[in-house]
Amino acid sequence: MVRFLKNSLLALALLFSILFIFSAFGVKSSEEKPDKVYLFAYSTLKNNGKNGLHFAWSTDQKNWFSIGPEYSFLKSDFGSWGPIGKSMSEPFVIRDNVGIFHCFWSVKDNVFAHSESKDLVNWGRQNYIQGMKNFVGKGQDKSVITNVQISQKEGQYLVHFSESGKNYYSATKDFKNYGPSVIEANSTLKLRNEITIQGEVVQGSLFHVDWSLVDNMIRNMESAKFRDKQDSSTPKTDSLLFANLKPVKAQISVNGQQSKKSAIC
Repeated sequence: MVRFLKNSLLALALLFSILFIFSAFGVKSSEEKPDKVYLFAYSTLKNNGKNGLHFAWSTDQKNWFSIGPEYSFLKSDFGSWGPIGKSMSEPFVIRDNVGIFHCFWSVKDNVFAHSESKDLVNWGRQNYIQGMKNFVGKGQDKSVITNVQISQKEGQYLVHFSESGKNYYSATKDFKNYGPSVIEANSTLKLRNEITIQGEVVQGSLFHVDWSLVDNMIRNMESAKFRDKQDSSTPKTDSLLFANLKPVKAQISVNGQQSKKSAIC
């Protein structure tokens, strides 16, 4: 008993010594996460632009880590399943004054698309706004809106976009009602940021956010991938999964003397 107590005391003393050394030299646990990180929203031209909205994060804006990688947090529902439909071009994400994220993008048509989210995981209904309806009349060629960008001015949000080489903007306060489009004189408006992810230069929107937001995005991505893997299982994949299982032999015997007699009514 005495020896056990001595060994226990020595172990505790050693543990406290190690903790003191780690704290004295500022050694941090590998599991410790940053309080704030940079988050970048972007898309690519892969799969005809149908892969949707991607995110990458960084602590220093130099080394970027794509979530997924290139996991689709939001996909466009606009159009058919042809080569042009369901595409998301040049998404632009902003965060409003109450913390709601809003994503705008081009759909290779005469509308620009919008959806909103509190956590960048669960997105609301997609709305499609006819930005050129007060310019394009009957019998005219259908316009195609591109290069959607958002700025804020005097309590309003200005949705900037291009069409046939000209620049326009439409104002909104609530992302539900949009004013008539106005021709814009400033043709050099560049609100997008540019970063390099694994050697590839991409443009998009940059934020400084709590790590908890990014951590939740990663956890949801991992859960979704796990569910997709389960749903995509086939007899072939099952045979590979259970390839190392050994057969089990079972023998069942019936003892008629222990059976219960049924009551006859």
